[in-house]
Amino acid sequence: MPSISASRLLCAASTFCALACLAPAGASAGSYTVRTCNAAPGVFSTQAFGDFATRGMRVRRACNPEGPGRRGLLVGNVLRRGRVPFAARSILTLLAPPATHFKRYEWSGELLRRDCGYALQVYTDRRDGTGQRYEIRNKKPHTKCPRNSLAQSSGFTRPESYPVGSDQAGPDRIVQRIDCRSRDGCLARGENYVRTFKGSAEVVDYTPPSVQITGGGLASGRGCAVIRSCSTPPPTMWGWGRRRRLLVPCGRVLLSARATSPDSSPALTDPAQSALTPRS
Repeated sequence: MPSISASRLLCAASTFCALACLAPAGASAGSYTVRTCNAAPGVFSTQAFGDFATRGMRVRRACNPEGPGRRGLLVGNVLRRGRVPFAARSILTLLAPPATHFKRYEWSGELLRRDCGYALQVYTDRRDGTGQRYEIRNKKPHTKCPRNSLAQSSGFTRPESYPVGSDQAGPDRIVQRIDCRSRDGCLARGENYVRTFKGSAEVVDYTPPSVQITGGGLASGRGCAVIRSCSTPPPTMWGWGRRRRLLVPCGRVLLSARATSPDSSPALTDPAQSALTPRS
């Protein structure tokens, strides 16, 4: 019987350990949770959300409770004299990776406006325009306006869970936004905003993980495991759609994973299919 060298055994053991990293912790099969702001204590992640703001509008990422000013993940107007023009807006967007969707969104936050020309919204929908929009919060412009320029505010400090989808289908976008809908523009000297205290989005992903051995078999001592997709990664893995390399004695293992992290990518795109060259 041919003998197996120690280096080959070490290579096989390293690859086995890399595959073991795929075992999910605290998540049901086919789903994982993206936690935002104070729903991720100690991290206060907000980078899963992409943002956009026109002139005179702003996005504030200040979820750590220790700090000055308004805390939370906020979209609103810049405090200054005058008005912002019609259609001025500030938007935060969380996109589900391709072939996945949101099943549930747990949210707490606050809506405030001093000018009734602003529309304040939190909702889910699909990027392709199909399906039905799920309204989580919606303050329509020029509706139920306060008298004598008083502020109109509603706060939700305790998170509420919203069934925005199902196991089979659901939205692939979560939106938090403020828009000026007044033809004469909206006042900028007072605060108007939508802010999130806690946000937890459950993502349904039934894409099975796949493994491919490249650069030679394990028996040759030169093979490297390439994990091309990981639908439910362990919570210790960071990065949305980012490639993470785990160095092992036989080469490098590429983990293409979706996970919750402080350095998440706003695009939330699916990892590219990449070949891997073993170390020399």
